[in-house]
Formats: sequence, structure tokens, C-alpha cells
Amino acid sequence: MRKISILLYLAAAMFAAACSAYDDSDINARIDRTDRRLAELEQLAQQVNAGISTASTIVDALQKGDLITSCEVLPGGDGYVISFAESPSVTVYHGQDGTPGTDGEDAADGQDAPDGVSPVIGIAKDEDGQWCWTLGGEFLEGPDGSRIYISISATQGRDGVVPTLRVKDGMWQVSYDSGRNWSDLTAVSPDKQESPYIFTKVEEGDELVTFTLAGGDSFSIFKLGVPNLTLSGWEDALVVPNRSVEVVYSISGATSRTSVRALGNNGYTASVNTASVSSGSITVAVPASSSEGDVLVIADNGYGSLSIRKMHFNAAGITVSDLEEIGDFIDFEW
Repeated sequence: MRKISILLYLAAAMFAAACSAYDDSDINARIDRTDRRLAELEQLAQQVNAGISTASTIVDALQKGDLITSCEVLPGGDGYVISFAESPSVTVYHGQDGTPGTDGEDAADGQDAPDGVSPVIGIAKDEDGQWCWTLGGEFLEGPDGSRIYISISATQGRDGVVPTLRVKDGMWQVSYDSGRNWSDLTAVSPDKQESPYIFTKVEEGDELVTFTLAGGDSFSIFKLGVPNLTLSGWEDALVVPNRSVEVVYSISGATSRTSVRALGNNGYTASVNTASVSSGSITVAVPASSSEGDVLVIADNGYGSLSIRKMHFNAAGITVSDLEEIGDFIDFEW
């Protein structure tokens, strides 16, 4: 009995020694790497989705003919805040000339890394001139095999789609219906992460802001400038007492905030007939005295810029002059 007790004691001591000598640091390190990797993938997914949303807004603004009101560099210099006349403002982050991200951790010894790449979402025009989403340089296709358009006119019978990406069960997945349904894209890669940026460069010029895509293509959007008011139909008009004269106007660089006013003096009155934000007519009533008079037509783009024309009326007809500075008409007599 004593021999059995001694043997049990020795066995217990050996087991305790073995347990105390066991090193679980490798397992803990693997767990830490996995946690870091998951956090990195979640951050990458957020960056990709933010870039998708931004690209959708910019392309939609491009196709609508929207204008950029400001382009401000971020404090860190890694992007811009772009403000539009009509569309919502966006923050555009860009890589340094498309530089990819850093390499990830290698797979553990004795295990093969799963095949797969990080999804590289981009945009490109198809043969019909429509902007589409791309994956790895190829047009992204939906469950029905059709291309996924970014923005498309209602006259073509379909809407644009903003895809959403996530990582789940070791796979990159995409949803085309705001997260209601998901489908697999590609396996998560343990290696190098591609840049999440759709744009690699943003350049502001005097009249244009140019966006360069990761694939090398680029497009530009005009900046909001001073509106240009043009009057027509006055050249052969007759100035007759107690009669009206119709003058047509058009405005380039108009926005939904653009407004037109007409002001007369010396008995001349004027009213504005708006056809659209960029066109209409001015009806000028000539007084009974048929004396000389002036009518100012002012186009305001709603962002602090004016375009002004002065129509001078007398018995000989109408002449039109440009007044581009406020000081030019301060002495206008009402």
C-alpha cells in the first residue's frame, strides 16, 4: 500500500511539473494576432465603405452637372473636403499615388494561408459611358449578372446602387440592398492589404477640380464661378410709349439658388418671368412720356457672386452694357 501511495505521489508531482513547464505563449500570441487582424479588417471595411459612399456622391454630382463651391485640404494633408452647390459635401481621402498598405502577419508554422485577396473597389465607365463599380479592375456584377451602376438617369429605367462590404466567416461579402442580403466576394487574405482608396489624387485648378482614380483614369468637375448673364432679343426692339418690350435672358453657371431681379428708373418698370434656373425673360413697360431710362438686370448665384447688365432705353432703341463691379452702378438713379 505504501508503494502505491509513493507511486501516486510521484505521478502527481511529475504532472504538476509538466504543467508548470508548459508554455502557452505561442497560443496567446496567435490569439493576439487574430484579434489585431480582425480589428484591422473591420477598419478596412469601414474605409472601403466610406470611399464607396464618397465616390457615389462625386459621380452623381458629375453626371448632374453640379459645381464645386470649395475644395479644402484636410489638416493632415491626406485628403480634401469637397463642397458642392447642390450635392452634399464629402471628404475624399487619397493614397500616396496609390501606395498599398503594409504586409500582414504570416500564417502560423505548419498551416497554409487561405487563398484570397483584399477587395479593390473602383469605378470605371462602360462602353455606354455609364459609370460602374469595379472589383479588381473588372466590372462588378450583381446576382443577375448585370453590371452595378453608380448613378444612372431615370430615363434608362434603373437606379444606381451603392454596395456595402463586410467581413464575415473569413470572407469578404457584399450587399446591394443596404445590408438585407449578402453574397461572398472573396476569401480574406492574410497577406498584403491593398489600398482602400478609390482616388489617389485630387488636384484643384482655377476652374476645375480633377480626381485621379486608382487605375490611372481621371475626370474633372467645374468649380462654381461668377454667373454669366446674357440678354437677347433687344437689338431690334422698338421703344414705344405705353408699350412693353420683351427681353430674353440666359445664365451660365446657374444653380438652384440662382435668382434674377430687374429694377427700372425714370418711369420704366420691369418684371422677371422665370422659365428655369438658367433662363427666362424680362418684361419692360415703357412709360407714357417715353423719356430715357435704365433697367438693371441682376443675376445672383446665391453664393455671393453677381452678373449685372444695364439696358438703356431711349427713342432710338435699346443698348446693353455689362456692369461687373458694384461701383459701376452705385450712382444709378431710381
